[in-house]
Amino acid sequence: MSSDALRAAYNACLPKLSAYATEVGHNEKLYRGYQRVAETDDLDPAQRKMLANALRDMHLAGVDLAK
Repeated sequence: MSSDALRAAYNACLPKLSAYATEVGHNEKLYRGYQRVAETDDLDPAQRKMLANALRDMHLAGVDLAK
């Protein structure tokens, strides 16, 4: 399924995807919102796992480091 056109399109998108991932990973408001939602009792196991993974990823990206 690989082609020169597909690789070129993929490579053209990489800077945008990287910028997006950086913005999400360092967004303190989103991090705090995820924390508040994760503290609620009305989540099913899949939702809890998704939030735990998102919080872990944001922590590893450094969102909660002191400035």
